[in-house]
Amino acid sequence: MALSGRDQQGDDTDLAALVRTAVDRIALTIEPQFEESFRAYGDYFTRFEAAPVVIVPLFRPMATLSHLAGSRLDEEDRRRIAAMERDSGLIGASLAIENLLLATHASGLGGSAMTGPSSPSTIFDRD
Repeated sequence: MALSGRDQQGDDTDLAALVRTAVDRIALTIEPQFEESFRAYGDYFTRFEAAPVVIVPLFRPMATLSHLAGSRLDEEDRRRIAAMERDSGLIGASLAIENLLLATHASGLGGSAMTGPSSPSTIFDRD
């Protein structure tokens, strides 16, 4: 999904403003002596604001094998399968990001991977 200052639905919600709101919400829980440093760090999360394109990779864990396994499967194997399903999706998304960054660089453009102070569901879920 590509964004450029607007959310995926194309309305007037500024993505950077949503991230700033998340930073403000989290800052309320930071110990007072660290709040100023956290807010300075929070500015990092909006560095994408002037970018012409922002790609927001999302993944949802897919529990396929977990649903196929019968009740005879022991708890330890269930835990391992669930972890494998979760981790393989995250690893796949990470590899896709790496490939995008490599292609961006090879094209002579700049790119940066970053995380943020908010889960994607906080920003993208709509009621």
